[in-house]
Amino acid sequence: LNHLSIFIIQICLQVAQWLAPLPHTFASLTATTRAMDIGQTLLDFSRMYYQDHIKSMADKCIELASDTTNSMWERISKKWTEYYEN
Repeated sequence: LNHLSIFIIQICLQVAQWLAPLPHTFASLTATTRAMDIGQTLLDFSRMYYQDHIKSMADKCIELASDTTNSMWERISKKWTEYYEN
């Protein structure tokens, strides 16, 4: 989970705690349902934001690190082979 998702879950839990002392009437159930719907909407938004903005950048960084590591390993292997062949 990313930081935004954790923050949203904390908000939903806080709202649920605020609503818990209310008697179980139709109004309190409606308020609870609305709070859960808002929380789900925020969670969906955070997932969408993560997929569109953060994951795309993170994937590029991971790919760059992987390519750099592979390139470095190839150079080290080549130097190591040259050293032992001479």
